[in-house]
Amino acid sequence: MMQARTRNPITTGDFVIVAAALLLLGWLYAQHWGGGGAAEFALVVDGSGQEMRIPLSVNRTLEIEGPLGVSVVEIDEGAARFVSSPCSNQYCVHNGWLRAGGALAACLPNRIVLALAGGDEHWDSINF
Repeated sequence: MMQARTRNPITTGDFVIVAAALLLLGWLYAQHWGGGGAAEFALVVDGSGQEMRIPLSVNRTLEIEGPLGVSVVEIDEGAARFVSSPCSNQYCVHNGWLRAGGALAACLPNRIVLALAGGDEHWDSINF
């Protein structure tokens, strides 16, 4: 008669490998997917290619003219966002506040791009 095989319980080595993998995963997340450092200035580019470089240290509201109308960009306490735009989907507004270097929001129908630069720029899966 054949003897039934019993499963070995989880060993100490198994726990060590799982713990090491979790630590490595946490370290990789912090290194590669963590937010970028605080940005120093905002770059606003309109449809004509005119670029405005605005320090994030000064709070202000900008009205930028595009082909569809006026887009409103707000800079407040080291962050920037689209407040409103004449485009239909409002993707640029839904991006919310941008704080990290390398962050980007764009109103493509109105041809206006808002990008933060300076500081320690971290990129996500979108690279160009």
